[in-house]
Amino acid sequence: MNFPKIKYFLIAILLGSSLSGFSSVIIELNPKVYEYEFSGRQVQYFEDSLNTFTLKDLTNKNNSGLFHPMRQYPIQFLKPNRIYWLRLDIRNPDEPYIKDWLLEFLDYRIDHLEIYIPDENGIYSKKTVGFGYDFVNKEFKHKNFVFQLPHIKKKTTHIYVRLVSKIPVTPRGKIITVQKFTQYALSEYFLLSLYYGVCMAMVLYNLFLYITIRDITYIYYILYVSGAVLFSFARDGLGFQFIWPDYPFLNNFMFNFSNLFMIFWEVMYARSFLDTKKDRPKVDKALKWVLLVRVAIYLITTFIIPEYNNQVVYDIITLLIIFYAGIKSYRNINSPAFYYLIAFVWMLVGYSIFVLTNMGIIEHSVFSIYSINFGLVGEMLFLSFALAARIKILQRDKIKAQNETIKQLTVNEELKDSVNKDLERKVKERTWELEAKNKELDAFVYKASHDLKGPLNSVTGLATIGMMETDIVKMKEYFRLTRDTTKRLQSTIGDLLSLTKVKESTVNKQTLNISEIIDDVVENFAHDENYNQVCINKKLELEKEVVSDEILIKSIIQNLVENGLKYRDPYKENQKLDILLKNSNGHVIVKVSDNGIGVAEDSKQKIFDMFYKINPKSIGTGLGLHILKTAVDKLGGSIELESERGKGSTFTIKLPNENISK
Repeated sequence: MNFPKIKYFLIAILLGSSLSGFSSVIIELNPKVYEYEFSGRQVQYFEDSLNTFTLKDLTNKNNSGLFHPMRQYPIQFLKPNRIYWLRLDIRNPDEPYIKDWLLEFLDYRIDHLEIYIPDENGIYSKKTVGFGYDFVNKEFKHKNFVFQLPHIKKKTTHIYVRLVSKIPVTPRGKIITVQKFTQYALSEYFLLSLYYGVCMAMVLYNLFLYITIRDITYIYYILYVSGAVLFSFARDGLGFQFIWPDYPFLNNFMFNFSNLFMIFWEVMYARSFLDTKKDRPKVDKALKWVLLVRVAIYLITTFIIPEYNNQVVYDIITLLIIFYAGIKSYRNINSPAFYYLIAFVWMLVGYSIFVLTNMGIIEHSVFSIYSINFGLVGEMLFLSFALAARIKILQRDKIKAQNETIKQLTVNEELKDSVNKDLERKVKERTWELEAKNKELDAFVYKASHDLKGPLNSVTGLATIGMMETDIVKMKEYFRLTRDTTKRLQSTIGDLLSLTKVKESTVNKQTLNISEIIDDVVENFAHDENYNQVCINKKLELEKEVVSDEILIKSIIQNLVENGLKYRDPYKENQKLDILLKNSNGHVIVKVSDNGIGVAEDSKQKIFDMFYKINPKSIGTGLGLHILKTAVDKLGGSIELESERGKGSTFTIKLPNENISK
């Protein structure tokens, strides 16, 4: 037996099998398939190190050997600042052609991308897009790079791509039908909008808590969530699409800057929430050093060695130190640190998956790409629970301090009989005042938390169910329910902010164009479902100008109009709402009458109370007339109500109308 010949034969077989394992794959379109995802061996590449090749050179048959298929696993990241040519081979085995196909590149961070697509006659046309060009250059106004493909014939069609990027990118993409692309793009944008909606709700909710409690921790939390929103905008491409489409130079800058901004305020929040300066000085010192090092890394990788600007890798250490600070502060399962730890477990898991995906260690998928979004949402929810637990502790400490004050005053009372009665009277007055304010604050915080937490839980539940649902009809129903719940949440937040704005505002009197104010208010209700059912009449009998605070006057008229629309009588044919303004002895009279359902006699004294609703099942917040009463009191006015059940209501507001020169 001739062993040398056998040896060479086996070597040839091994080499052949090895080369076939890395040979290119032609993407064959099938009428029954609506989507092809390409990566690895379906993409052939060539590195043009000298920048000398053109499309004409590459389409020359003599240069067909320049292209080599990529390895399929792991996905190969192209090196930064290198010029690469890619080639996709596509064939449609079934004729005639029946679908419109799109080509989508999933990595939207490519700075410069030239794509050459042949038409049905084989003539190539060039399109140039990229992260370094204005958003308007894109053929499809989508966060990814999407191109229309010609009708692919049975003959193999070659598509060439020339790309350069400042950061490592991966040539992953899809060949997808227009129908399938529209469906998945809408779902993706909906989920992203839901994520940003939750983030903004958290910002507004904690802003309200800060206004109420005046704790700097809430400001740090608001800045941290704002940084997370900015970071998400930068990394998912929505910021480039909707916020800075004409400033492409911001893309890479915002990615790293927002990452630093988010981490910086996250550390500041951790220091304030855990009070490390007082309780854990060594941990606090470590957190300070983390901030300094992180800022230094940002400056160095941004201005000196930009090729190492993948800064998200460095933040794992920062997050671990923040998590360690929570472990050191943990006392029991009821402590705020418990919820803090759960929140950062969510964040660590999501951030770690994101970093490993960014490094090319974990395969790209919907979950891995948006893992940081899932982590941030989970973290935000549990940090909200932590802040709520912190409020309880602050209230408990406040009550304890009050009790100690009362006890000390009692001791002093026994020592100084002559001062005792006076001190006792003052202490009781102050105690009653504090208790009244505490009860009002407790009721306010409880009701606000309840009205916000309910819709948020509903949105989260609907989103979870919707993500698992495949039936499009049911998915639309979940979207509708989510929209209605979000509107209710927006209404609650709007009323809470309006109440806070009215309470915190200072009266700034000026001459007002009252007619324009009424028109603006009425116009704002044009989209209200009850607007077209009610005839709104305006009548001005003013002998002199109205001098008052514009914000408070607008709030008064807005709540009166909203009340009239909300409590209209749907069974009456001629539903109306009359608005009358007139002068009377140095006052301006605002009189709003309707023929709605009216107010029962036993409810007339309660309707201006905070959170009181005539019908407990109504969708309102019960704050509208309370805001009205607060604004009237702020202006030193008075309210009279005349109402009869089934016939309608008349609100008469009497406000001072002094000359502005006085």
